[in-house]
Amino acid sequence: MCMVSLVPEMVQAYASTNAVSEDAGIRAEYNGDSGVLTLDVSTNKAMIDFGLEDKKPWTNFNVIKVVVKPGVTHIGNNAFSGCTNLESVVIEGDEPLTIGRRAFYGCTSLKSVEFSKGTLSVGAYAFARCSSLKNVDMSGSQIYELGQFAFGECYSITDLKLSEYTKNLGDYCFQGCNRIKNIDIPDNLSSVGNCAFAGCELLEHLDFSERLTKLGDFCFIGCKNLQYVRLLRRPADADFGTGLFKEGNPTGTYLYTYEAGNNIYTPDSDENVIIRRAYRFDENSMNVSIPAKSYSYTGKPIKPVIKVTDNDGSVVNADAYDVTYSNNKNVGTAVIKITGKNENIGTLTMKFSIVQAACKLSVKKDGKQAAGTYTLLLNSRGTASMTLAATTSGNEKIRYTSSNENVLKVNDRGVITVTKTGTAKITICANNKTKSNYKPCSKTITVKVRKPQSIQVKSKKTQYNYKKGVKRSIGASAKGGVRLTYSSSNPKVISVANNGKITIKGVGKAIVTIKAGDNGVYEQKVRKITYYVRPVMSSVSIAHNSKTLKVTVNNPTPNSKVIVKVYESSKMKKLYGKPHIKTVKKGKKVVITVNVSKYSRYYPVIYVKKNGVESQKVTNSRGDIRK
Repeated sequence: MCMVSLVPEMVQAYASTNAVSEDAGIRAEYNGDSGVLTLDVSTNKAMIDFGLEDKKPWTNFNVIKVVVKPGVTHIGNNAFSGCTNLESVVIEGDEPLTIGRRAFYGCTSLKSVEFSKGTLSVGAYAFARCSSLKNVDMSGSQIYELGQFAFGECYSITDLKLSEYTKNLGDYCFQGCNRIKNIDIPDNLSSVGNCAFAGCELLEHLDFSERLTKLGDFCFIGCKNLQYVRLLRRPADADFGTGLFKEGNPTGTYLYTYEAGNNIYTPDSDENVIIRRAYRFDENSMNVSIPAKSYSYTGKPIKPVIKVTDNDGSVVNADAYDVTYSNNKNVGTAVIKITGKNENIGTLTMKFSIVQAACKLSVKKDGKQAAGTYTLLLNSRGTASMTLAATTSGNEKIRYTSSNENVLKVNDRGVITVTKTGTAKITICANNKTKSNYKPCSKTITVKVRKPQSIQVKSKKTQYNYKKGVKRSIGASAKGGVRLTYSSSNPKVISVANNGKITIKGVGKAIVTIKAGDNGVYEQKVRKITYYVRPVMSSVSIAHNSKTLKVTVNNPTPNSKVIVKVYESSKMKKLYGKPHIKTVKKGKKVVITVNVSKYSRYYPVIYVKKNGVESQKVTNSRGDIRK
C-alpha cells in the first residue's frame, strides 16, 4: 500500500574544465569555474531522453547550476538524475517545455527550481528525493500535470504552490512530504492519484473545487493532522477511492462521514460536502489531561491549559470543543467542562483541586520587622507598653494572645499593656477559619518585663604601672543584689577573679566585662571597663654637651622599646628628625645617644612602649636645653 519502486542513485566523478557539446540533441555549454551548465537550442530544440545507465555529456562535470535557455522544449529523461552537487535550476522563456521522467531524481543538494511560464508538465520521479528542496513555486507556470512520485520523499518542502493550470496529480505525487502544512488546490484540478498525499503528516486541510472527479485510493493515508477535506461535487458524479481517511484501517469507504467513537457526522447536503472528523466527548472516547492535579490559591481564577486526546493518542484540535471553568477561584474543587461544538457532540468534565496558599504573616514594631524577643523596662511609674502591627496575605482577622496575662495583656490591635515584671509570650495567629484560602499561620514573640539595672563601680582607676602580681578590687555591685560575673579580654595582661579582683599579669590593654544576669525582675546588664598596664623605667638620666645628648634608661620593662623624641622646645610642636628607638633585650640598662650639634635649643622626651601602651613620659626637669 503506497509503495513505490525507486531507482538507485548514480555515482559521479567530476572534472573542472570548460566544454561545449551537442551530443544531448541540444547545445550544452559548461563553465568549469562557476559550475554552470547552460542548455540552448541547436539544430534541435528538445533534449534527447537518456537511459538510466547512459552516460551524459556532463556526467564527469561538477554541475552546480543548470540554466535552460528560451526555445528548449524538453529536458530529457534521467538527464541530471543523481547529480548530488546540483543546487539550482533556472528555466527561462515562454515557449512550451516538458520535464522528463527522473530528470532531477536524487539531486540531494538541489535547493531551488525556477519554472518558466511555458513549463507544461513534470514527469514521473522528476524531482523525487531532492531532500534539500524547501520552496516549490509553480504558480507562474502552465504545468497541467505532475507525474507519478514527481516530488515524492522531498522531506524538506514546507512551501508548495501549484499552477492554476494543474489538472492531474499522479500517484504518490507528494508521498512522504511530511513538512507540508497547507496546499492551495487550483480550481482546475480534476484528478488526484493513489496515495498522492500519503504521509503528509502536517497537512491540515484541503479545499477541492467542483471540477474534482477523482480521488485515488488511500489518498490521505498517514495524514495524521488532517482536519477536513472540502468537496463540492455530487458523490454520484465522482470516482472516490477506498481507504481515503480511516487511518490504520484501509478497508471500507469513508467518503462522506468520518467515524470517531460512537459519533458519526453526516452532512445535511451532498451538494457541498465537508468531510470532517467528528468527535464524541465522553469518558470512553476522550482523555483530558492538565499539567497538575492541584493548584495553590492565587486570588485569581485558575484556568489550567487542557490537552484532549482520543483513544488513539491523537490530539484533538481546540476548535472542536468549548471549555468552561467553574468554582476555579477559591479553595475547593474546581470543574472543567469540555463540550463538543459544530458537528462534535457530548460533554466531558474534569476536576482539579485548589488548595490553600502559604500564609505570609508580617509582624512589625515601630515600622521594622519584629524580633523574636523584646525586653520592656518599667519606667519610674512602674509602667511600660509596646505595639505590634501584624498583616497577612489574607483578609481574615488577626488574633493576639498572651501566655501570661498576670504579666502583660494584649488587645486585638496588638497593643501590649504591662501588669508586672515577668515573662510572657505573645502569639499572633491568622487564617484559622476552616474554609480560608490560606493555610493557618502564626508567629510567637517573647516579651520580658524587667526593672532597669545598673552596675556601680567603686574603683575609678583604670591605668596601672606594670608590677607583676599586684591585685586590685573593682568594687562592683548591681541592683537587687544580682550576682555579677567577670571576664577579661586579655588574661595575659589582666586576669579577673569571680569576686571582682583583678591581677596584673603583663603590659598591655585589657577589657574587663562585668555582667549582671537577668533574674526575672531586673534586666540583664553589661558594663565594660578598659584597663591599661603601662611599661616602666626605674630611672632616667640625661647628659648633654654641645654635640651630643646621652639618655640612660635603667631597668626598663623587658621586651619593650625605649623611645627618645627631641623637640624644638617644651611646647613640643616641632620634632627634630625621627624618634630614636632601641629595643630592650637582656640588659637592665639602655643608652641612646643623639647628635644635637645642629640644635641651639631642644627638649628631650623619654618613654618606653610595649603592646601599644606607653609608660609615663620623662622630660628634662629644667625645661629646654640651650647651648
